[in-house]
Amino acid sequence: MKKVFSIAAISVALLLTGCSQVSSAASVGSVKISQSTVQSSINDIMAERSKVDTSQMQLETGEALNRAQMRFHVLSELLNKVAAKLKITVDIAKENKVTINPRYGVWDALNADVVPVDSAGSAVTPSDK
Repeated sequence: MKKVFSIAAISVALLLTGCSQVSSAASVGSVKISQSTVQSSINDIMAERSKVDTSQMQLETGEALNRAQMRFHVLSELLNKVAAKLKITVDIAKENKVTINPRYGVWDALNADVVPVDSAGSAVTPSDK
């Protein structure tokens, strides 16, 4: 596991030096991670933080939060590539019956992701106006 993370860290350093496009925050091979993707993650975090008292929490802010979210997106892409190369699937999630609290969304076993759902369900329908 240490070896995989070491390789990932070296890859990240090499890949980040090759990002010359203004709108690109990073690239992992042919996959571009846009600045808007990273900023969207930060915005989501800040929105969730605003709902609770965080005054006594030691949370990343500013540049540290930016780097943490960049790291998250880069490592996610690297892990996806490693999984594809090693033909690793997420069948283990099916075997272990992953369940997610509905307020967070539902588990998408095919993509190994938590996806949002309409929390109101059929209780709210769009108006015809």
